[in-house]
Amino acid sequence: MNYNKLFYLCIKLHPAMSKKLALIGGIMAVLSLFSCQPSQNNSNNPVLEPLPGKKYRGGIFKYYENSDFKTLFPPAVTEIVGAHLAEQIFEGLVALDPVTLDVIPAIAERWEIDSTGTEYTFYIRKGVRFHDDPCFPNGEGREVTAHDVKFVLEFLCTPHHLNQMSKFIIDHIEGARQYYEAISRGQQVEGVPGIQVIDDYTIKIKLEKPSGLFLYILAMPSFGIFPKEALDKYGDDIGEHPVGTGPFYLKDLERGKTVVLARNPFYWDKDVDGNQLPYLDGVVMHVIPEDKIALLQFEKGELSMTNRIPLEVADKILTRDGELTPKYSKYVLQTTPALAINYFGFLVTEPPFDNPLVRRAFCMAIDKDKIAEYTMYNMVIPGNYGVVPPAFIDYDAKAIQGCSYNPDEAKFLLRRAGYPDGEGFPEITLNINSGGGRHLMVAEAIKKMLEENLNISIKIEVLEWSQHLDVVETGKAKFFRLGWIADYPDPESFLNLFHSKHLGEARSYINVTRYSNPKFDALLDSALMVQDKVERYMLYMQADQVLANDVPVLIVYYDKLYRLLQPNVKGLPINPMDYMALKYVFLTPETDSES
Repeated sequence: MNYNKLFYLCIKLHPAMSKKLALIGGIMAVLSLFSCQPSQNNSNNPVLEPLPGKKYRGGIFKYYENSDFKTLFPPAVTEIVGAHLAEQIFEGLVALDPVTLDVIPAIAERWEIDSTGTEYTFYIRKGVRFHDDPCFPNGEGREVTAHDVKFVLEFLCTPHHLNQMSKFIIDHIEGARQYYEAISRGQQVEGVPGIQVIDDYTIKIKLEKPSGLFLYILAMPSFGIFPKEALDKYGDDIGEHPVGTGPFYLKDLERGKTVVLARNPFYWDKDVDGNQLPYLDGVVMHVIPEDKIALLQFEKGELSMTNRIPLEVADKILTRDGELTPKYSKYVLQTTPALAINYFGFLVTEPPFDNPLVRRAFCMAIDKDKIAEYTMYNMVIPGNYGVVPPAFIDYDAKAIQGCSYNPDEAKFLLRRAGYPDGEGFPEITLNINSGGGRHLMVAEAIKKMLEENLNISIKIEVLEWSQHLDVVETGKAKFFRLGWIADYPDPESFLNLFHSKHLGEARSYINVTRYSNPKFDALLDSALMVQDKVERYMLYMQADQVLANDVPVLIVYYDKLYRLLQPNVKGLPINPMDYMALKYVFLTPETDSES
């Protein structure tokens, strides 16, 4: 039996047609047996249909993640695996351009901002339709209206166990915090005053004060529009029953193994040549814990893309100048500085790290250039500046005076802190998470440098991610490894980690260092009210320098993104947020039979 053709049949069927075919006993048995999973044989892909503008219709884009998604319910999506999938299934009022990361129209075809910068009027695109799903009568999706947008926004302002996004919005929309707190007290309230439906295709959102971030927040995958019917039907199981308006819908999934997305035949968008988007028949995400195994599958043509280059074999793939070696030159290399940081945090409220001299001594004892070159094979940028990564084009990250490597100065600072030559300094546990050999390699390099340069003792403790996060957020770890990827393309996404409003008693999220500085808070608060990007960035830089002076974290490196594409994959630009808009991706026939 040709399993690959069976998969194409399965993924291309619209849900309504699938129901009719399910009545045929033979097909039902076959679909049940193979669960619409893709064959590893790639030689039987359908012939791609040529389209105007040198595009092609058809084919399956296959990629991998190191772990499974947690949920596909937008307000609960907080990790990159779920975000990558949610970006294909859902859309918000606005989206990001995959090249520039500028805000562009999505479900809202346009919007207006009043002269005060506090009133946003969004005009909903007519004809946008939810995916077909059993939550609707007869299983047929319906049109999206402004009432759906109001429902979703008010849900995001609600203290619900499935809502992880309230912190992004309740201090922006007028009356949202009062609404949130009233519901928390068990009161009945009509709705959020700042969210008003004007008619079926117009919604007005009033902000408490001007915000340069509001559109970026609305573009987050966690702000995708979903129907009330889906939440009512699936309840806590909605994370595996996503119903959106995006270019793909969930066709099938096998937890821990694969997620299959199929082309939405009713998707609203077209390209500049009038071709209906998306071009692909479907998308398959495979869960492959080890990057080296994924690389082998990519080399066999079983994946369209690798998400990253395994550090252990980087020298086989890249030259020291960052070019592909001859063996891999047939593939397409994409790389860019990322809006992501890797850092080691200090619990600044407890000894010995309540002393800023100790924190700066640690920072100056670490040769971050050496770690970037030798431990990370030049695939990262040394963390010699501030908290905001240099991937922001208009942000002068290099103007921030961070901690340069200076072991003599580090020893002097430690002596001033009362620990001459490390004498009397307690043994420090460095907490890191599992899930990648690079974390341990970096931790061991830092341990060695601290012991050699400061004559102190460091013990490394490795925990699973959930355990690691628990000890960090509850203040049980004094020195710990974490990373952060931007939620939206604005420096505030990094600076916000240190605002005192995020301090907690039993658990502190996202301010895990428990840092507090009124000057920093004031600068950041002022910046958030500024619409002008240049002026806002200047305030951000002042806040970033305050952090660099106080050293609540040791920035080890700023990430770079590296990925390889099969030569037949087109329309997938790389960007600093690793935002994937797969509706623009198409495959070319010249090398499709080889992939």
